[in-house]
Amino acid sequence: MALHDPIGVWFSELEDNWEERDFHHESVRSKESYRYYGDLPDGLCYGAVFFRASDPWPPAVCITICDIDGNSLLNSAVSEDFRTWLYEWPEAVVSSPGGRSIVCMINGRIYGWTQDKEGFVSDNGSFLDERLEGLKVLDARMHNNGILQLKLEDGRTMGYLCDADVILYPWVNGWIADKDESWKIADSCKEGVLDPCPESVTVVIREEDRWGEYEGCGVHKAYIEPGTKRIEGCVLSENPDLMTITIPDSVEYIEWGAFLNCRNLQKLFIEGDLSRVANWNKGAFEGCPCEEYYLSLYNMNS
Repeated sequence: MALHDPIGVWFSELEDNWEERDFHHESVRSKESYRYYGDLPDGLCYGAVFFRASDPWPPAVCITICDIDGNSLLNSAVSEDFRTWLYEWPEAVVSSPGGRSIVCMINGRIYGWTQDKEGFVSDNGSFLDERLEGLKVLDARMHNNGILQLKLEDGRTMGYLCDADVILYPWVNGWIADKDESWKIADSCKEGVLDPCPESVTVVIREEDRWGEYEGCGVHKAYIEPGTKRIEGCVLSENPDLMTITIPDSVEYIEWGAFLNCRNLQKLFIEGDLSRVANWNKGAFEGCPCEEYYLSLYNMNS
């Protein structure tokens, strides 16, 4: 019997969520040795296993993944630092909708693992609690778009895009990615780890972005960081779901094809002095519905 679908419920509602069928780790088949477990795609299973103390190692909580025959494929310790003794069980364990991420909460701290495109687990999220400024997590909700919504002890709400390993902050009708981690969304989309990019997530465009940083990765919303002077070429090209963009008054130049073939980009807002448009590349919005409006500004100020 599969684990009850956890999507849309708070972690606190998953406490003591036992399952009828056993999850087994190697030769250990007792429910006293494991408590939280569930199904992953392709017949795999995951579970939280408690390893008792054995000299010189302290007790530890570990996430393990097994195949359909119960053979252990991978183990990832909740804490790689053996100075951190973990006597407590996770309060809850849950996987993201696509099964690529496994997240657990232990004593108000969030730990997670993200599978790469080959299906193995990395410890990208192991120290997620440190990236949350060390604040205790009171509760968390996994949504069906793969976003973990976190209630922090200072009253704030934050988010974690599990499969892309990105911190999120509340934004207008959704979430905005941490500006230093936003690029991970593009890489995850291009590698097929994040598919699709959630509609509620806004990515941050910065002057440091690479050529084609978010090209064809399926983003719906983008925000250009204030103070940006130059927008790289093809940085948001080939994104048919992008419908609106605002260019801040700090932008002095836009490279060719920055928004190439964004076929639904109809709303273009340019803040500040419009005369500077003459210095931008004429093909910056080539293939976009807003191209005619852009070219009229370009020709008027040239």
